[in-house]
Amino acid sequence: MAMSREEIPSFNRVDIEQMLDLHLPKLVKSYIDIPAAHRSEIFRRTGKSASFKLNESLDQMQSKIDDILRNLAQHDIDAFTNNIKFIGQKYADDDDPFK
Repeated sequence: MAMSREEIPSFNRVDIEQMLDLHLPKLVKSYIDIPAAHRSEIFRRTGKSASFKLNESLDQMQSKIDDILRNLAQHDIDAFTNNIKFIGQKYADDDDPFK
């Protein structure tokens, strides 16, 4: 039996929904809420600017999304390949003397 999309490695619908509905908006809001005059405090604490840290976090989220999309695409490719094999076996004309 074929694997459902929810069973694909790194695919978790709840995690994706939380990323889109909760984590991403919360990250952006927390960045926006820092008064510009105080963003240098982030640099003092981390050695990197607030905008750099924001982009770093966004890149991490994008990397996770890319992994999920890659795994979903591979799942779809595998399903298509399996269907082609099945059709080839099921409907092959084994009695064709010209093969």
